[in-house]
Amino acid sequence: GLVEILQLRTSLTPGRPLLVVGPFALRNWLREVTSLLHAPVEYRFVHACAADRDPVAISARSRCGLLYMRAAPATHCADSWAIAVRHREGWGLVYSGDTRPSEAISQLGAEIDADCRILVHEATFDDTLEMQQEAISKRHSTVSEALHVGSRMGAWRVVLTHFSQRYPKLADIRGAETQGAVVAFDHMRVPFRLLPAL
Repeated sequence: GLVEILQLRTSLTPGRPLLVVGPFALRNWLREVTSLLHAPVEYRFVHACAADRDPVAISARSRCGLLYMRAAPATHCADSWAIAVRHREGWGLVYSGDTRPSEAISQLGAEIDADCRILVHEATFDDTLEMQQEAISKRHSTVSEALHVGSRMGAWRVVLTHFSQRYPKLADIRGAETQGAVVAFDHMRVPFRLLPAL
């Protein structure tokens, strides 16, 4: 996990902390966990909504070839954020995190070049009436809601993630609005060059 990555980075390159961008709850958790470790762990935390203004985050973003990184509030729990990045090679990626469908996330994606706009969106629940009600009460999205967010932002591909372990039925994405949809699974890796084949 993240702590292991930070430990490894600290041991390999002491004095060069890794940048961690996220919500305050992540910062607080990292402080608590790393205070219990026997070896030092170095990192620099930047809140998600400040990453586009923070000089260290801007420098790291530039080294990674990213033209920008922006965040928008997600509708889940307090301090939840979706994030978008755009790379100098032309591709852009929006990651929703846990959320209800959101106009802010659609707008975040609309800022990315349309030629290669990829949305990774949670789709915890299927579209049955019972699961739609669960999605609303638990502040998650259904498959069709995630696909609709992708459609509104003009996503080239929508990668559906975060399927509930409690409801093991695989989501059925056959339908009118599913062109460019990909159903993800745990530990899935897809090189960008293979996205057109999916």
